[in-house]
Amino acid sequence: MKYLFVYVSLFLHSGLAFAQKINFRKISVASIELLQKDQGATIVTYDYTIGVSGDYFPNRKDFLLAQPIVYEKAINSFNFKTSYYYSKQDSLVRLIEYEWEGTDNCTENIFQLTVKRNKEGISKFFKSPGKEIPETDTKAPKTIWENETVYVEQFYIPGMFRIRILISWK
Repeated sequence: MKYLFVYVSLFLHSGLAFAQKINFRKISVASIELLQKDQGATIVTYDYTIGVSGDYFPNRKDFLLAQPIVYEKAINSFNFKTSYYYSKQDSLVRLIEYEWEGTDNCTENIFQLTVKRNKEGISKFFKSPGKEIPETDTKAPKTIWENETVYVEQFYIPGMFRIRILISWK
C-alpha cells in the first residue's frame, strides 16, 4: 500500500536540507515503524501517562486512546518529535502530532522559513491555503486545513521556536 507523503523541508545556510515526513493517510500501529525507519528517529518511552486534550483532538472522547508511540531525532536547528495516538480497540492511529523544537542553533529566519514551508506543503496537499487564525492574548497563531476525511492544524510560538502540526481523521 502506498502512503502519500509530503516532505516538509528546511534549507539551512549551508544548503543542507532535512525534513519530517508528514503523513495524511490514516494508518495502523503496524505501519509506524516502517514510516520512521528511514528518518533516523529513535523510539522514546515514558514512565508516565500522556493524555491529549479536547483542544488537541476534538474527537478524543470517541476513542479509548493508548499511550502514544513517540519517536525523536535532532538535526541542527531543531529537535523533532512525532507522537502517534491510537485507539486501543482497533490499533488505528487517530492523531499524529509533529513537533519542531528550536535548538540553540535556531534563528528567527530559520523558524519562519520552516513555518512557511510547512504551510506551503500542506496547502499543496489540500489545494487550499488553509484558514488563518491570528494570535490572541491566550492562543498562538494557527492555520487549519480540512477536507471530508482529514483535519490538519499548524500552530507555532515564534519567540520559543516551537511548531506543532496536528493531523486527525474524521
